[in-house]
Amino acid sequence: MAVVIIGAIASAFWSLCDSIKQVKDQILMFKPQLGDIKSTLDSLTPLIKEMTECEKELDGPDDELENLRMEMEEGVELIRKCSKASRFKKYKYVNRLVELGKSLQRLLGILKMQGHKGCEEGLVSVRKIENVVHRIEGNCVIQNNQSSSVVCCA
Repeated sequence: MAVVIIGAIASAFWSLCDSIKQVKDQILMFKPQLGDIKSTLDSLTPLIKEMTECEKELDGPDDELENLRMEMEEGVELIRKCSKASRFKKYKYVNRLVELGKSLQRLLGILKMQGHKGCEEGLVSVRKIENVVHRIEGNCVIQNNQSSSVVCCA
């Protein structure tokens, strides 16, 4: 996966967080739905920060990550529309916010699982490297023992 996708996801993530912070307390009708979305985003803030700082590349389909980016960008637009909607039209946005929350929960869950999978794969790789190093060290000890016995016999 390209680092560009990580940057785009992080940008969309922070935009969505900022949008929710701006309107959460202003529009009481949407406070529960925006609170749920904010809670989902808060739980993933450390992961997004780590990905950005490390320019971490995750294994997995770019489609899912692209869907995540698009969903967050659409969320920013939805929140903007909610904040500008007239009092009588706001009710139609409640279900859309609930669906946004569910979709983000699912997509961000996938992202967490990909990160977890990457950690497990990294651990397996480290164990394999450790085994190879132990074999090499064992061969060096045997060669050193053989070399010193040859020197002693000469």
